[in-house]
Amino acid sequence: RLLPAVIDTTLAALRARAPSSPALARYAEIARWVTGDPDARPDDAARWAHDLVRELAIPTLPDVGLRTPDLPLVVA
Repeated sequence: RLLPAVIDTTLAALRARAPSSPALARYAEIARWVTGDPDARPDDAARWAHDLVRELAIPTLPDVGLRTPDLPLVVA
C-alpha cells in the first residue's frame, strides 16, 4: 500500500513546490498508460494505484509484521 501514498505525496509536493516540473507531465503520461485514457491526468495515476492495491488485497506493512521500530532498518 506504499505506492499510492508515495504518488499522492509526490504529486502534492510537486504542485506546491515545483508546479512547472516536468515530473507532473510524466505522471500524466503514466496515468495515460495505466488507465488507457488519453485524457488522464496525474491524479488518475494515483487513483489507479489505490484501486490496484485494493483489488489485489495487498496487505499493509504492519499486516506483514513491520513495526515502527523497524523503520530505520527499512530506510537504511
